[in-house]
Amino acid sequence: MGKLSLGQAAELSEYSKPTFMELLGKVGIPVFDYPPEDLEQEMSRFEQTVKSL
Repeated sequence: MGKLSLGQAAELSEYSKPTFMELLGKVGIPVFDYPPEDLEQEMSRFEQTVKSL
């Protein structure tokens, strides 16, 4: 069985890539493999940057 890229799957389903990504999220299919710890670090850095503005 072959694999499709996210863009190919979106095109095949006749949705735009952003809409397809949103639909995947709504049914619990992760689009990105992003560990929660990394997200927490990124959010912390973002908040620090915003505070320094």
